[in-house]
Amino acid sequence: MSHVDAFVRKNQTQITIRTATLNDMEALLPLFHAYRKTLEREPNEALTRKFIQDRLQYNQTLMFVAFCDQVLCGMLHVSPIYCLRTLKTQWLLDNLYVVPEYRQYPIQVQLVKAAQHHAKQRASDWMFSFIARDNQSLKSLLIDQFHFLPDQDHGFYYAPVQ
Repeated sequence: MSHVDAFVRKNQTQITIRTATLNDMEALLPLFHAYRKTLEREPNEALTRKFIQDRLQYNQTLMFVAFCDQVLCGMLHVSPIYCLRTLKTQWLLDNLYVVPEYRQYPIQVQLVKAAQHHAKQRASDWMFSFIARDNQSLKSLLIDQFHFLPDQDHGFYYAPVQ
């Protein structure tokens, strides 16, 4: 069952967040290519298609997708980490991307909220994210709005699921 979180902004733009399915494959490919380009990676349609298909088909990860007025405009890739120490699932937030034309909307916030909601529903205890040193906007988002803390020893950010 897909999680859906929708709201309307003052300018009447409808933003919907839900989990991706295999039916979203074609729409996801351009977002993955654009995201990989920001990482200075060459597009590879065959490998990207297989990566997305394997993750979704075998339920290895979740991909939350954002739609603005029914146009796919953002994604967040979330992977489970199974912790024997706490006997709970933890979640790695990775590959957060919003199409530049839509960055004026709170899409990143809504994508992380969807992941946080998902983790809370599953009685998870922690969320983690590795953030590039120069990605100040993501650091600010996770620290200011979701109370993530830096782990100086390991280079990641973490927050308890609340």
